[in-house]
Amino acid sequence: MNKKDDRGLKDWAYFRFSVIGGLLARPPDKGQLKEQVEKLAARRWRHPITGKWTYFGVSTIERWYYKALNSDDPVGALGRKLRSDAGTSTVMTGPLIDMLAEQYGLFPHFSYQLHADNLEALTKERPQLGKAPSYATVRRAMKARGWYRRKAAHANQTQGQRKANQRLEQREVRSFEVSHCHSLCHLDFHQAHRRIVDSAGRWHTPVVLVSDTDEDDLYDAMDWLLERQSRIENKLAGRHLENNALALYDLTSSYFEGQKCPLAALGHNRDGKKGKLQVNYGLLTNRKGIPVAVSVFDGNTGDPKTVMPQVDKMQDDFDIEEFVLVGDRGMLTQKQIDELRDISGIDWIGALRPEAIKKLIGDGAIQMGLFDKRNIFEFMHSDFPGERLVACHNEELALRRKKKRQSLLGATVEKLEKIKQRVKRGRLRGKIEIGAKTRGILKKYKVGKYYELVISEDGFDYKINDSALENEVAAKSNGDLELIQKRLARYKRHIESIKKHLAKVRQMIKNGRLHGQDKIGISVGKVVNKYKVAKHFKLDIKDNDFNFEIDEDNVKKEAALDGIYVVRTSLPDSRMDTSETVRSYKRLSNVERAFRSIKTVGLMVRPIHHRLEDRVRAHIFLCMLAYYVQWYMKEAWRPLLYADEDQEAKTTCDPVAPAVRSKSAMKKVTTKKTEEGSPVFSFRGLLSHLAAIVKATCRAPNSKENEPTFTMYTKPNLKQQKALDLLQTIKV
Repeated sequence: MNKKDDRGLKDWAYFRFSVIGGLLARPPDKGQLKEQVEKLAARRWRHPITGKWTYFGVSTIERWYYKALNSDDPVGALGRKLRSDAGTSTVMTGPLIDMLAEQYGLFPHFSYQLHADNLEALTKERPQLGKAPSYATVRRAMKARGWYRRKAAHANQTQGQRKANQRLEQREVRSFEVSHCHSLCHLDFHQAHRRIVDSAGRWHTPVVLVSDTDEDDLYDAMDWLLERQSRIENKLAGRHLENNALALYDLTSSYFEGQKCPLAALGHNRDGKKGKLQVNYGLLTNRKGIPVAVSVFDGNTGDPKTVMPQVDKMQDDFDIEEFVLVGDRGMLTQKQIDELRDISGIDWIGALRPEAIKKLIGDGAIQMGLFDKRNIFEFMHSDFPGERLVACHNEELALRRKKKRQSLLGATVEKLEKIKQRVKRGRLRGKIEIGAKTRGILKKYKVGKYYELVISEDGFDYKINDSALENEVAAKSNGDLELIQKRLARYKRHIESIKKHLAKVRQMIKNGRLHGQDKIGISVGKVVNKYKVAKHFKLDIKDNDFNFEIDEDNVKKEAALDGIYVVRTSLPDSRMDTSETVRSYKRLSNVERAFRSIKTVGLMVRPIHHRLEDRVRAHIFLCMLAYYVQWYMKEAWRPLLYADEDQEAKTTCDPVAPAVRSKSAMKKVTTKKTEEGSPVFSFRGLLSHLAAIVKATCRAPNSKENEPTFTMYTKPNLKQQKALDLLQTIKV
């Protein structure tokens, strides 16, 4: 028994004695033992090994009591006993393991089942090997020793292939445990099952760090973090925000799995998950997109309602009295701007909604001819007192919108034509059409000649001449009663089939496949609303007819706004010129980039499975902090990534035209190499490349457990070393 096991047994003895020690010191009166034991069972106790709170049953405590009461050594009697076969395998004996190792060495391409069958045959031939192990036991034993199935070698291998296979069999550079050696929660050392080899070809057994935490510990850590959110955000605001600077703010949502969270509600879903509950959260960043604070709201909270809490946070919590709030047109509505006017020290940069832009064009404030020689101009309007308006026209954006509109209109027309055909062909009208339809059904069956039809302009009726049918059947059967019954049964089946078909014809006469103004309207509404182009169609819906046409005038009016947007700001020209105002508004793309990273790229804020409100807040705050770290890593690694290193060009480029990557960035994309000729990585690709660096605590092969260990570090290659050096340049 090693010292650790001995200490664990004694811990149990002392713990059990502490539970029932009071009963031993002062034995309860007759009839009172049950009450005393029940009180002890109702208490929480700290587990002697794991340290977690737990309970013990009445029968368990009562057993401890009598065990100690009847012993001269109460503490010793309460200790756990070590099994006599501890540390040995009673399922597979040593000789069986040796036979399995030899078998695997000769036939590594055998399946687990084949190895198990061979061992079973060997145990029958040699009973001294012991009992044959089951398939599960063999599979578990082989996996524990790294004996995985390999592909069978080809018989016609070249000499180079044979040498390569021999070299691979002699060394295994990494194992599945080594790739996880850098976990942040590791608390204890455990010897790995598979060995690794160093650069000199020497074998070593890595000792892997594993965690002893569980879900409760992680939840405790989240609760601890949430209690300090305000302090952390204040620290970040002091580091990245300042007076009279930009503060970017935007809102997004993530969907839930479950129904119990108080924050979860149906709202404007940005994840494309219809019918899913969601939670909204807003991100506050500086002009570079560095996250400073995150706020969580109910899933049905509108964007404008979240603006004023951010203003209060900036001024009250962060002590920033003067700043410029940048938000999109759905965030900074006229109502919010009217409230911001009453707060001293607050300026804003936003954008006008399409309705306001239409009105400005109608009033002549925006003249399309002004965009012939330039794509941006500034003006003022009485509807927006104290604000500067900057009109922008992006030709490429206009072409994209035009193309998208035409494709949506085309798709809608195609679906509406199908509805039109359904309405047109759905209803049977007239004596000729009804007669042709019904007679066509009767001609398919021999029994149809016994039907007598009465057809009118708006319907039909029929009856069957049963006597004629029975007479003909009897005549053809020559009086054979059995044959008569057989033919009558067949005709009866045909009559039932005809009845069903004629019933469908009657339904077509009555309602049609698509009939009625309400039903046609529902089908049409589903189509035009699917692509959100209902405003561009003129619809004529009647009970028995449906027609449509595209409203060309409406399309032209909307097309006139293609590529046009208007930025609004309360800042005077002396503080920010026209071009910089537009650039500042476009910096909201930094917040949108943060949302994409938080929702994907390894952070994976969604879907949210937490049930408690505070846990949801902690979960989203933790993802924000993770993005904070990721932002700095990406900035430091720009030379190694596909990212554009020429950031200064963004401050002087055309503020309206689409962003253009620098020549050096495009060269990295096309050649997939840096200026130095080394490969270019994506962010996740570079992280995977760095994951090959490990720290392993090793012990020499065939050594005992008490022999000393040594530490081995993977030597970084040139690319890994440069990435690590760049991380050292980060300054916050």
